[in-house]
Order: sequence, then C-alpha cells, then structure tokens
Amino acid sequence: MVLYGMKPKTHDIDLGCTTALADRLEAEGHPLERLADGRRKFVLNNGEVELFEAWLYDRVEMVDGIPVISISGLMQMKEALGRPKDYADLDRIRDYLQSKPAHE
Repeated sequence: MVLYGMKPKTHDIDLGCTTALADRLEAEGHPLERLADGRRKFVLNNGEVELFEAWLYDRVEMVDGIPVISISGLMQMKEALGRPKDYADLDRIRDYLQSKPAHE
C-alpha cells in the first residue's frame, strides 16, 4: 500500500515466495509457522519481514521498478485475511481508487 501511495509508512513488509524458496528457508533452519491451509510463514529480520509461501492473489505489477501485488489482488488478500485492520485497509484502498482520475 505504501508503494501505491495509499499509506505513508508500513509496520512491516509482507512478501510472497515460491514453494522452492520456502523449502530452502526451512532446510536452512529458519523458524516457520504453518498456516491453516498448510502453507508456511517465515518471520525474518526481527519481525520486520513476513514471508508467505505461495501467497499470490491476482497478479504481480511493477511499481517504481518493484514487483508488487496488483490492487485487485491486494483487495482479495485483505478480504481473505478479514482482520479489523484489513477492513480498514480495504476502506483506504476504496478511497484511493475513488480519488484517482478515470484515465489512470
């Protein structure tokens, strides 16, 4: 959301990774948590980075040269997570989309 200009800063960085990378991180002994669906979550860099296995909704887009989840995928992800902060983020995303000129 920061890269899209929807928020001025973030608490942490959430990233997705391939199963192959998750396998490598697990083999290297990085602590992990199993999610309800069996995928793995790694918390790295003292909690500043959360890395989720096979966690992609919609598609990846480039924003300022950085690959990020599409806005549609971000909304799908927030809806799936369903926490109060995710609903607040959905409101922020909708406000952002309504404020953009129609030609963008």
